[in-house]
Amino acid sequence: MMPTILVVDDEPIIRTLVRLTLEPEGYEVLEAAEGSEALELAESHRPDLALLDVALPRLSGLEVARQLGDRTPVLFLTGLAPDQQAIDASSARGSIEKPFSPAALLRTIQETLASAA
Repeated sequence: MMPTILVVDDEPIIRTLVRLTLEPEGYEVLEAAEGSEALELAESHRPDLALLDVALPRLSGLEVARQLGDRTPVLFLTGLAPDQQAIDASSARGSIEKPFSPAALLRTIQETLASAA
């Protein structure tokens, strides 16, 4: 069974781009537009990896990562110059800067899942 990826971004176009990149490779993709929705999906579906935008409305990606803890590996998606200290202090496995190439996204996800196994 292919891994399930939770994609959390308040921009629908980013979620769509990630889904269109991952689904043809056999990944199951769950989408959330904000942090509390992401935590609910993570609780009910137990994704293998979460891609989190750092700048989410209400509950930040950093806070979502903190609440996910070690249950779900996290990669941050960020269009901001990332607050590297905050990302390093989180339990995240790394970050992907927006805009990203689909090939680089796929490669980073594959490497992260392999190292988490």
